[in-house]
Amino acid sequence: MPPMKYIGLMTSGVRDLVMVKPELFDKLAKAFSEAARGCDDYFYTLQVEGKKFFAVDNGEDGYTLMLPEEY
Repeated sequence: MPPMKYIGLMTSGVRDLVMVKPELFDKLAKAFSEAARGCDDYFYTLQVEGKKFFAVDNGEDGYTLMLPEEY
């Protein structure tokens, strides 16, 4: 059974966007799930609402969502 991939953390830039628009997190989670399905990688690029996000394996608590400028 492959290891479970999940979003464990988000950077302050993503958190601020999600605070203003809470439904954004659901869209990011769906995009992450689709990107990670059948692919074993430590880094994913997500496009949600015309904006780019990264999901990076943080080595301890799943993946961290971040904006490109926070990488």
